[in-house]
Amino acid sequence: MDNIKYIEGGKELLDKVESLWKKLNSHHLKNSVHFKSRYINNDFQGRINKLESLEMKVVLVMDSKLGTIIGYCISTINDKMDGEIDSIYVEESYRSFKIGDKLIRDAINWLNENNVRTKKIAVAEGNEGVVEFYKRYGFYPRMMILEEADN
Repeated sequence: MDNIKYIEGGKELLDKVESLWKKLNSHHLKNSVHFKSRYINNDFQGRINKLESLEMKVVLVMDSKLGTIIGYCISTINDKMDGEIDSIYVEESYRSFKIGDKLIRDAINWLNENNVRTKKIAVAEGNEGVVEFYKRYGFYPRMMILEEADN
């Protein structure tokens, strides 16, 4: 699609992902069985505050015809040089255009260029369906972390 544009930057782009981040949070809320209150109480500014101390790359995906942000990817590196594809979202109507593929590949390339020790992606409980997508890029479950469920 000629109308799809990618905008790369850092922390200065974070505020542009808020509406899509809220959609992703709603998706997790809807699909979570045991941790709904985490998503009910999750707010964008709190999430951004947790990312502030990390090195990061933010990629926005824009439909230039509509002037709308339709996807994003946030990749981070902590002070121990552990890399993470921290958050990724593409509007459902654009998912057949390989936008997620480009976002993941670009994120992996950035992490590799920065010589990270490890690369990881955390998958929320209730969203296990995305694991097959991530396996295409060499990401596999290594361990399961169990937490006490919400009451």
